[in-house]
Amino acid sequence: MANLSVIDFYYGAVLSHLLTSNSDNKPSLIEDANEKRVFEITTDKHSYILYTIHRSNGKRIIKDNVLSWSFSLSTKEILGLQANRDNGKRNVIALVLVNTKELANSKIIYFTDKHLEAKNVYNSDKQIEFTVRKYPNKNDYLLVIDKKVNKSIPVKQNLNLDY
Repeated sequence: MANLSVIDFYYGAVLSHLLTSNSDNKPSLIEDANEKRVFEITTDKHSYILYTIHRSNGKRIIKDNVLSWSFSLSTKEILGLQANRDNGKRNVIALVLVNTKELANSKIIYFTDKHLEAKNVYNSDKQIEFTVRKYPNKNDYLLVIDKKVNKSIPVKQNLNLDY
């Protein structure tokens, strides 16, 4: 019997959450044969390309008791996102924020084309860094734009596949 890796649980969590929370849109799922963490989701209205990324416990910023996670998109990933958009597909990045002490308390947040446009992904040919912050007593996570917190935009924990 093959052993499952922990990362397989992250992918399963993202897919389960996204598909069950959008049952009204009747999504169907197609796995990309070349990329383990990329999926195509098709509804009656739109096609989406879903990228899954995971990060473990965030870095705590002592000053305001803020949690922060960072990840980057490679040049290859950026070119893929641009090609998807050029082909009429909508991009979604699901970031699994893994709570290594209590896996059941992990969170998933979703970046859409709105977030990618704000980070200038569609006009770049270089790697782009993303930083997400979670402030105490706030529901939404914030995507920091241009390293300026006052230019942050909210990132939701739910995604309606009708955007």
